[in-house]
Amino acid sequence: MAIIYMYLWNIRKLLNQLANGGISERASLFYILINLGIVYVMCDILYWAPSEVDADLINIWDYLVSASGYVCILALTLIAYRINGGSQGRDFMERFVSIYTVVGIRILAAGVLIILCDSFLYAYVENYYGLYSEDYTSALEAAFYIGLEIATLVLVRKYFKALKRELAALGCTETRG
Repeated sequence: MAIIYMYLWNIRKLLNQLANGGISERASLFYILINLGIVYVMCDILYWAPSEVDADLINIWDYLVSASGYVCILALTLIAYRINGGSQGRDFMERFVSIYTVVGIRILAAGVLIILCDSFLYAYVENYYGLYSEDYTSALEAAFYIGLEIATLVLVRKYFKALKRELAALGCTETRG
């Protein structure tokens, strides 16, 4: 409980630590996991809010997509932390936020493009052929969203490994000291 208080509530201690040499790599991992956890929980709260989702339209695929998001973000953060050298690594927060942001933008752009194409196809099929489509999440949609999460994990891992190789080629050490 004292650790949670120190990291999440005691802003003065945090500011003092940041001003006097920064925080440890392990603390950086903790802050990133908490931050990403808050973002994911808030997105789920907004998505699952009673006014946003008709309870009759929720199915197993919705739960699977939600759970996979948590699993993938936890896995990719821990994998990146390990590749970066773990508690002996350097600059994890800086590297993770930078790489994750660029990968996230690329995944978002690809996802939006795919969704736009899918929307045009759906509108064409719906309007011209009069086919009825259910309003619930399908296995194909779940696979698409889970695929985006897995692609993010794979790319973050790939770029952390590339950074590690580049640092080794430059003769830089990955660990402190």
